[in-house]
Amino acid sequence: MKLKVYSPDGAKTQEKDFALKEFEGKKGIQALKDTIVAYQASARQGNAKTKNFGEVKGTGKKPWRQKGTGNARHGSRRSPLWVKGAVVFGPRPRDWSVTINQKVRQLAFQRALFDKATEGGLSLIEKIVSAKPKTKVIAQLLTRIHPEGKILLVDETFEKNAEMATRNIERVQMVDAATVNAWDIVRFQRVLISEQGFQKILARANA
Repeated sequence: MKLKVYSPDGAKTQEKDFALKEFEGKKGIQALKDTIVAYQASARQGNAKTKNFGEVKGTGKKPWRQKGTGNARHGSRRSPLWVKGAVVFGPRPRDWSVTINQKVRQLAFQRALFDKATEGGLSLIEKIVSAKPKTKVIAQLLTRIHPEGKILLVDETFEKNAEMATRNIERVQMVDAATVNAWDIVRFQRVLISEQGFQKILARANA
């Protein structure tokens, strides 16, 4: 598949062929959906917790005698009926993570890359460099390539100046080629990858 490759300053472009797997029809769509759901589910903390009757602090002594006081009968101050009492059927800590096997994740990754490239949201740059650690330098570069929208910036290893110049740009997120996944590719409008980083991604996708 041919992809647009920008020069390091973003002023010039050329098209190059890359061994990006292509799809026909809906193959890989379900795998991509399942993988995205799994990533989102695994991100849930699941640490909401309420105290049950045995965990609430308080005496087990009966508040008052059963009859003769005119009050409703109660057996404990830890009852769910009381303020600061126990909670019935409240949330408990749980693991929301979903397991997806390697082949499904790989197919989803390939499909995400193909879809992003097909819709024109995937671009390459020869290398991501900055002579100085100045935000203005990278901001001007990204404005030439993608003036609007959120951008995912991917490189095999980010150069120190480029990393420092990019981290303050609100619409940009940096991810290493070794850890980028299908959810990252899908949730950003624009994906800009260095050539070296893209070769690493293709090696992962086609392994």
